[in-house]
Amino acid sequence: MSMNAQQLITVFPNPVTGILNIRNSNPKTEYQNTRIIDSAGEVVHTERMSGLNHVQLDASSFPNGLYLIELTDNYGHQIIKKFIK
Repeated sequence: MSMNAQQLITVFPNPVTGILNIRNSNPKTEYQNTRIIDSAGEVVHTERMSGLNHVQLDASSFPNGLYLIELTDNYGHQIIKKFIK
């Protein structure tokens, strides 16, 4: 995926204390799955996006630390974004 596709995904607020917003501003790409991975490499949350361009996740119960968001589109391409809790 191009850097442009990476820039079309926004994660906010960052750092997060409660609700984390994931927004896809690319009308040509449909993301199917979202995984939240902690700094130890463990998947702590999964979410189906399935055509949505904006998802809200409750991150209030996540321990403080650095997390990765892995978004997978319907072709298997992935984008990874970081956020801090």
